[in-house]
Amino acid sequence: MLLIPAIDLKNGRCVRLLHGEADKETVYSHDPVQMAKKWISQGASRLHIIDLDGAFSGEPKNLDWVRRIKTETGVTVQLGGGLRSEKTIAAVLDSGIDFVILGTLVFTDSDLTKYLFKSYQDRIMVAIDARNGKVSIKGWTDEAGIVVDQAIQQVEEMGGRDIIFTDIRRDGTLEGPNLASIQDVMLKTKLRIFASGGISTLDDIEKLKIMGSPGCILGKAIYENKFDFSQALSKVHNRVG
Repeated sequence: MLLIPAIDLKNGRCVRLLHGEADKETVYSHDPVQMAKKWISQGASRLHIIDLDGAFSGEPKNLDWVRRIKTETGVTVQLGGGLRSEKTIAAVLDSGIDFVILGTLVFTDSDLTKYLFKSYQDRIMVAIDARNGKVSIKGWTDEAGIVVDQAIQQVEEMGGRDIIFTDIRRDGTLEGPNLASIQDVMLKTKLRIFASGGISTLDDIEKLKIMGSPGCILGKAIYENKFDFSQALSKVHNRVG
């Protein structure tokens, strides 16, 4: 099971938002590279980086920071936020970023999405972000007009492989993941479902592992020192071994 620290970038700073709302932010660092190195020093082999400015504006704004993280650390990076054109996505992947996370584009331009899956299938992840069972897009500021089940079906039909499923109501709350929703999603598809939103304890991670999730995104819990990332990693590896 992959444990992936999240680094959310806003105006060049590492922040966490509550429910994804731009005006409810907590700043944790003014140096994203050092934050990346912190998680890597604790054993992280992959980082989940979201360009929040890009998610809200529709065009990435923090790519220089992301490239610096990749260049200076060599860590595997999955990047999302504002990746909504073929040109931008191709440029990001060509620059050495390992995976891109697509959300809005998947549910607004099926033809381009299908083309991208054919061209970069193994390097594309899909974000399904849900509020009350309905899929949110454009930095969680708008609705896609479909429910989660429909979104999963669309991703399957387009040729997707990996989904990052986030329950927006749990994001940034430390209230625990919505295990029932995650389980429901996993039962409906053979796609790989990475869990995100609300994870706050080692027990949460253990439950997700037992459910069969290939990985989860860790955010506020590790920033607020609810548990040590290396401790979580050891627990997962011990279970595997």
